[in-house]
Amino acid sequence: MKHAGSPSSGMPLRLAFIGPWNYSNGLGVGARGHISALWHTAHGINLHPIHQPFHVHARLPVSSDVASFEGPADIAIVSINPDGWDRLLTEAQWQVVRGARARVGAFVWEMDTAPLEWKGLMDTLDAIWTPSSFCAAAIARRTARPVHVVPHVVPVTPPPLVRPADLGVPAGRHTILYAFDGASFLSRKRPMALVEAFGASGLGARGWQLVLKTKNLEHAAEAGAALIAATDADPAITLLTMPLREDQMSALVERAAIYASPHCSEGFGLTIAEAMARGKIVVATDYGGSRDFLDASCGFPVAWKQVSLARNDGPYPKGGVWAEVDLPALTTALLDAAALAEAGDASLGGQARRRIAQDLSPVAVAGRIDASLAQIAAGVGLA
Repeated sequence: MKHAGSPSSGMPLRLAFIGPWNYSNGLGVGARGHISALWHTAHGINLHPIHQPFHVHARLPVSSDVASFEGPADIAIVSINPDGWDRLLTEAQWQVVRGARARVGAFVWEMDTAPLEWKGLMDTLDAIWTPSSFCAAAIARRTARPVHVVPHVVPVTPPPLVRPADLGVPAGRHTILYAFDGASFLSRKRPMALVEAFGASGLGARGWQLVLKTKNLEHAAEAGAALIAATDADPAITLLTMPLREDQMSALVERAAIYASPHCSEGFGLTIAEAMARGKIVVATDYGGSRDFLDASCGFPVAWKQVSLARNDGPYPKGGVWAEVDLPALTTALLDAAALAEAGDASLGGQARRRIAQDLSPVAVAGRIDASLAQIAAGVGLA
């Protein structure tokens, strides 16, 4: 006899989702995307925001719990990496987790193997969600628990109403854009690689500009100061550090002809996918989570070499492995992308937009969620 809360029975499960959906950062965007996908399923959903301060990130105005059912959840989903559970979950949220029949952690990581410190918590879970096959492989190296790829939602939306000219970006020039958070470690985001490749390309003399949009640069110490000095030295480069609303950021992406990401690794690559959803030509290091949706059929994946960290860098340990983008290859990719933009060839951007619409819509991700929940429910006897 099928349990009333099993997805395979046609009856909804009771889900508790705990995560930073009330914060303005990449993890918040990812959590809000998962909520939008959950709303495309038939399940009952209780939403619990993070009430504790979350690093340097700003809290959004709405931070209230939302309940659609009473009593314990069938499955509790916690969208916080293991190192944040004790620090960020309230006692009431721990009670939600302990009272659920099954527990899922939604985790993201940027190196080739998840931290050893995660293993103890991961081994207590019924399943782990992660947004890319890259992350899934990294996590599977640390635990035998089931790991399900549930990608972030990236909607394909109409162009914004905000005028790009209102954002402080010089008009009348082709634009290459890169957006990154200074608190996410410049050693991983590698904007200096893009500055160097842009200079080597000579595109500035051809009427192109490079726009680097960042925030929290004060947390990047010497690397941040070096970036400011390098961008000040090139009149074709604009460094934007002021906060932007979501619609303003969307308008900045709309203005760009090319989006470039010279990252050492991305667990998923939200800004890459968001630019693709806008139909932009994307140039990005061919490493990390972005490989799930960016390839030569819809953008410019760039060659890299494997490097190991010589010292600890924030959460990334000495000896950890990721990629270093090949600068000559990055320069060539920028030139090839610029040639398409100058010729008015939108075919590659159109293919990028179709890829995101097909694979990362709320409905597509809802299908991945339902498949995962069915396996979890069966594994704990809910089916």
